[in-house]
Amino acid sequence: MGVNNLSIIGNLGKDPERKGSGFSGNLVCKFSVGVSEKIKGEKKTTSFNCIAFGSTAEYVLRSCQKGTQVFIDGPHRSELYNEKTYWTLFVNKLVALDKKKESNNGES
Repeated sequence: MGVNNLSIIGNLGKDPERKGSGFSGNLVCKFSVGVSEKIKGEKKTTSFNCIAFGSTAEYVLRSCQKGTQVFIDGPHRSELYNEKTYWTLFVNKLVALDKKKESNNGES
């Protein structure tokens, strides 16, 4: 049995989008997070497409916007398209490290 889990700290690339309800009627929210690093003196940013559900999606929509730094933990999937790898991260836990909007809740 394997483990498929990824933890990242990065910044939202744009405001999160409400995508209606999923199969179970829960709220779905999509957003992207960029993680930057320096490799041989050159800055490289990897983008992750993120999907949050239910109360976590509500928290993202209420507490985050473009530029918000977040910690995210959850399983991931990668897809190769036109010789480029696209990462999707399914959010189990998200903490806004620098909230841009007022929030009543510290984490989801």
